[in-house]
Amino acid sequence: MTLAENCVERDVSAWSTGYKPLPLDFIDGPEHPLCEKFGNLVEQNLQFYIDQLSDDGTWDISWNWGSYSEAYAVARQQWKGILAVNRYKLLKAFGCLGT
Repeated sequence: MTLAENCVERDVSAWSTGYKPLPLDFIDGPEHPLCEKFGNLVEQNLQFYIDQLSDDGTWDISWNWGSYSEAYAVARQQWKGILAVNRYKLLKAFGCLGT
């Protein structure tokens, strides 16, 4: 828990660039003890996910390999799927999805 508290990116304006650990990378639902520690950052992180949702219902990754373009294209699609599953689970756990 201490490591998560120390490494999470608290500058919301930096969340969309590169790979940065966000509060919800360490939290699986509203009962998690880090919710209280991170406070308003959790709500900001939920809103960030909602705002970043694309028209096709996925999230793009915020990092780029800079090389190996063919392998990167495959990995990018796989990571988009991983992000979608994980983020939809979080949004559901926090009651952000309609019924």
